[in-house]
This record gives sequence, C-alpha cells and structure tokens, in this order.
Amino acid sequence: KVNKKLYNPKRDGIKIKTINISMLVMIFIICASVFVAAFRLKSKVKDIIDGMEGYALCTKAVNDFRDTSDYLTNQVRLFLIKMDDSFAQRYFQEYSVSKNRDSAVGIINKWHNSDDADLNMKLAFEESQNLAQTELYSIALAYTALGLPQENFPMEIKNIKLLPDDLQLSSAEKLAKAEELLFDLNYQNAKSRINGYTTNVLVYVLNEHLAAQKRDTFIFNRHFIIQIITILAMLF
Repeated sequence: KVNKKLYNPKRDGIKIKTINISMLVMIFIICASVFVAAFRLKSKVKDIIDGMEGYALCTKAVNDFRDTSDYLTNQVRLFLIKMDDSFAQRYFQEYSVSKNRDSAVGIINKWHNSDDADLNMKLAFEESQNLAQTELYSIALAYTALGLPQENFPMEIKNIKLLPDDLQLSSAEKLAKAEELLFDLNYQNAKSRINGYTTNVLVYVLNEHLAAQKRDTFIFNRHFIIQIITILAMLF
C-alpha cells in the first residue's frame, strides 16, 4: 500500500496536462526539424541542378566561341580564294549582327564573374578581336584590288585605311598580301593563343564544377541522413 502520508497525488504526481504539453513540444520540435531538413535538402538539390546547368551552358559557350572564331576565319579565307562576295557578307553578318562570340563571353561572365574563367575568356575575345582587325584589313585590301570605291565599302571596313606601302601594290600584289595575312605565322599564333585561352576556361569550369558537385553531394547526403534520423525518432 502507498503511504498516503508520504505520497500525495495532487502534490507529488505528474499531471496529465503537463505530459501532454511536453509531448506536444517534442512533436513540434521534431516536426520543425523535419521541415528544416527537408527545406535544406530541397535547396541543395536545386544547387546541384543549377551547377549542372551552369557547367553545360559554359561548356557550350566556349565551344560556340571557338566555332565562331573558326567560322569567321573560314569565311574570309573562302572569300579571298574564290573571290565570292557572299562569303564576305556572311563574315559581316556574324561579326556585326549575330555576335555569337559576344554572347559566349556574356555567359561565362554570368556564371564565373571575375574568376580565372572570366579572365581567360576575355583574353580570348580580345585576341579574337585583334585577329578580326587583320581579317577586315584583308577584306579591305581585296576590295581595293577589285576596284571597289571605298565609299561603297561595307560599314565594317569603310573606315579602314590601307598602309601607304600597300596602296602602292598592284591589284595582284594586294590580293596576294591579303591572302598572306590570313595564313602567315602571326595569324596562326593568334589562333593558337585563342585556343589556349579557351582551353584554360574549359579546364577551370570543369574543376570548379567537380569541386562544387563533390561539396554539394556531401551536404545533400548529410541533410538526407538527418532527415531520416528525425523521421525515425518520430516513429519510435
């Protein structure tokens, strides 16, 4: 028998109301933990997806930049070899209207602002622009050799002034000089530097993607385990 002098239910017992409140608090804490863990898990999944999207877009941008640079080279070379102005017009269309190189630089800047990828992409663009000046000069030489008045030149080359020595060349010599500019060692070295800069971009983007993926996967797994443990705690 319980010694009533020592034990008083009203005084010493645990009230059901207190137990209920304690259980409600515990359930609230567990539910809140599950909610927070689920939110972090969802956020981390989004980070992983965004990272994959950024890597894909940046890789495509670099390849588009390279393809466009080669496209400009091919169009100006074909113009000089075949003397078909449609190739020059395609060159001008890409250079002044489509501007795929500019778009590629913008994509890299968006995802890798002010880092090594951004720096190398800007260096590639600068080198490509310098190369374009050589290509435009070559077209201007060819148009002059063909007898086209400068006032009728396309907008892209209308303000290009030929060097005094080049003006003294015969038409055949002008065409030969224009072709030489597009195939000499300086031109090839410039193309190599563009490929080098863009390769640096690809390597940096890949390394950053792998590092971010490893980090995000670790955090994802940690939040997932926490959520599982929390759910098990609610059940048992």
